[in-house]
Amino acid sequence: MNDPAFIARFGIHVPESRTVLIVDDMQPNLDVLEAVLDDTYVVYRAGSGSEALEVLEQTPTIDLIISDQRMPRMTGLELLTEVAARFPDVERMVLTAYADLQPIQRAIELGSVRRFMLKPWDADEMLGAVAEALDAKRQRAMLHALASALDDRAQQLREALQERDEAVERLALVERLALVGRMAAGASHDVRNQLTVLQLVVERLGQLSEDATLRDVATDALVSLRSLFVLVQDVTAFARKQPLRLQLSDLRPQALLDNAIRLTQLEDPQASARVVSSVDPNLEMLCGDAARLTQATVALLRTALTSSTREVELRVARCASGVAIDVRFEADQAAPPLASSTTDPLPRPSAVLRVSEPPDIAALGWTVAHLVAEAHHGTLTVEQSGGLRAARLWIGEPS
Repeated sequence: MNDPAFIARFGIHVPESRTVLIVDDMQPNLDVLEAVLDDTYVVYRAGSGSEALEVLEQTPTIDLIISDQRMPRMTGLELLTEVAARFPDVERMVLTAYADLQPIQRAIELGSVRRFMLKPWDADEMLGAVAEALDAKRQRAMLHALASALDDRAQQLREALQERDEAVERLALVERLALVGRMAAGASHDVRNQLTVLQLVVERLGQLSEDATLRDVATDALVSLRSLFVLVQDVTAFARKQPLRLQLSDLRPQALLDNAIRLTQLEDPQASARVVSSVDPNLEMLCGDAARLTQATVALLRTALTSSTREVELRVARCASGVAIDVRFEADQAAPPLASSTTDPLPRPSAVLRVSEPPDIAALGWTVAHLVAEAHHGTLTVEQSGGLRAARLWIGEPS
């Protein structure tokens, strides 16, 4: 512990302990003790216990207090017990006669007094006892500083390990996104081909078939496939770190909501929750990418319909220099909360909103919804209080 090179490795510097407070109600005794100590140490004096406490309050640099035991109003043990409680880092020594030795030994056991000297004391013994007490204080301070330094180093190591783990995760993410990009590009090509074929089939059915049900099924399939094609395109752009290429147009809000509700019902015809939609009467048109806004609204509705068996409110309204698409519902007891995450399946530098269950399609939909909001200079946010949940897709007004 006394090796300077070892201590210096941790940037630890503990100053020398050289300040002593002596306490006695007899001034001649203080004069003698000060004369022994003042060649080596900085000495403060006090004539009573209360005066000694005032000196300690005003002088935080005091390292050692030496008190006579037999003093009026406050004995040395009473003073040092108070010092131990209020100034625990100050070393404590008592001067006593042999008759007072038993209570002092008890005080040492309790920690109120560190050491004692019997009267009459010898000057050399006093200097040795003071040097020993101050060295013990310095050693204790060095141990505390070393423990604190080691704790800081341990924290730095934990942070370094965490940074390493995050770097490994980021590297794995880059590889995953590259794979997603290649897969999505291939899927986009296949979906485009199937979309062309199905569109021809629907057109021929409209010309040749009188079965209205068959034509409706084919039309619904075409709508779903077009939505899927847009989704795959957006995932491809995200994986390649490319911005979404929007096709802006003026949209009728009610038509946007109707299309989103229809697509959601095509995904899950058995959903028990009923969707009630409404449009702000002051909002006749909005400007945006119809396919992307529909896809994002579907993501919000999908969450609501998988989390609630009750009524789901879907509303479009003008607000704060833009337009907000709101979904509100009361979640079932077992439904997970809406959460903000930067993990699976497609993390971003900014927070990606997702629903923890089911993990794949819900998280993917919310990630795409976030991208759509961002591409429209807007945001995607959630609110929840108890079972009440709300999600808002806000899009800014075009400049």
